[in-house]
Amino acid sequence: MDQATTSVSSPRNGDETELEQLSSDLQALKRLYVLLHKGPANENLDEASRALLMKMLDDATQQTLLKQAKVIYFHASM
Repeated sequence: MDQATTSVSSPRNGDETELEQLSSDLQALKRLYVLLHKGPANENLDEASRALLMKMLDDATQQTLLKQAKVIYFHASM
């Protein structure tokens, strides 16, 4: 069972903590995207490495947004 499923079945105050964590995760992902596009890592990464890192960030972002949607849906259905 993943954390999104766990949080959806947890008490309501746990949802608020989960939303805060998801918000923090999204902010961290945003900073990583900025580093990938503008940071000094650009000089050290070849095209294949950049593509892999971008795919990893995209996947992590998609999972985080899906978890957030599940928590919000649960909150709205109460």
